[in-house]
Amino acid sequence: MFCAGVRFFAAGTALFVFALLRGAPRPSSREWRSLGIIGTLMFSMTYGALFWGEQYVPSGITSVLEATLPLMTMLLEVFVVRQQRFRWSVLLAMATGLCGVTLTMFSGGRSITGGFAVVPCLVILGGSASWSLGAVLTRSLPLPKSRLVTAGAEMMLGGGMLLLLSLASGELRPFPVIPPRAVFALAYLIVAGSLVGFTAFVWLLQRMPPAVWRATLS
Repeated sequence: MFCAGVRFFAAGTALFVFALLRGAPRPSSREWRSLGIIGTLMFSMTYGALFWGEQYVPSGITSVLEATLPLMTMLLEVFVVRQQRFRWSVLLAMATGLCGVTLTMFSGGRSITGGFAVVPCLVILGGSASWSLGAVLTRSLPLPKSRLVTAGAEMMLGGGMLLLLSLASGELRPFPVIPPRAVFALAYLIVAGSLVGFTAFVWLLQRMPPAVWRATLS
């Protein structure tokens, strides 16, 4: 949780401050509430579950579990919040993506028959469901017009909560020392995965249903 919290709090704070310096208006109290809900769902719960679960689950299995995101998103969109109609073409795209991830994992003679814990797998799936719910709610909750403010505030709030959870869980006693190679990896995730990737995600959510772009990415 400490690693995830540092990643998102640093990226979110930098993006949020940059947006304000460019003249973007500050979020209203109603918008802050929406940002807090989405930040909790998409960052605190999702990445807290993912980073914890990957201590016990191989990355190949994790990628297959994460590839169920489009299905969860479509179920929420179609049958829960009723934002979209059911379309077979979207279901086909999701199935194709899931099969592609699975085949990639099996390439080179790898298999999923090795021992792994069931509970961490369920925790990762729960985190994926949380991300899907946050993505769906993004299209219905009142949010700032500035995409940079929205992306930055969501990451900043979600990352801040992860840091508080890290502190409460005892991860910071003693304070962790991050090796140089890990610092480089963390910096890459902050820039490419968060500053660039999530900002593009927020922009895309305003133009496409979540299930469609999730199926495309898979």
